[in-house]
Amino acid sequence: GAFENCHTDVVMVVSINKTTGQINLISIPRDTVTYVPGVKGLYKLNAAFNVAEDPQTGIQQTCEAVSWLLGGMPIHNYIAVDMAALVAMVDAIGGVDFEVDMSYRSEDRFYRKGMQHLDGLGVMDYVRARHNATVDANDVGRTRRGRDMMGALFGKVKQVIQEEGAGSVV
Repeated sequence: GAFENCHTDVVMVVSINKTTGQINLISIPRDTVTYVPGVKGLYKLNAAFNVAEDPQTGIQQTCEAVSWLLGGMPIHNYIAVDMAALVAMVDAIGGVDFEVDMSYRSEDRFYRKGMQHLDGLGVMDYVRARHNATVDANDVGRTRRGRDMMGALFGKVKQVIQEEGAGSVV
């Protein structure tokens, strides 16, 4: 079925210090080879999800694989978002202003380097850019773009909450 073709596109770990309020974010390249529960030998991280029997198990296996990569650091909570949900979430907050670091094409859409107001589809095209990227066309560049975009999205969500109240975001 369709589940067999699902792969984890982006993996980020967020650490929140509840005492200081400091937030740290790291990305793990999707092609990283790691231990995956239930798989003999090592396997690519982005496939840890699809080797499971169901989505919940796939998410748990991905969390365990990330924990193994990080020396056993526990993953207490997770958020899994598919591409359609990413587009919808960004559109729900009115898009985001973002300094795009390259000009590139994604299907029939063309993006220019510089400050852009990106809707959900624009954000998805940017964070997924890899082979079509004109700057850092590799997984390291892709993970950097994802982290930069997450920072911009967190900032936009904070702004929307301050301006309109949390009820309009949820």
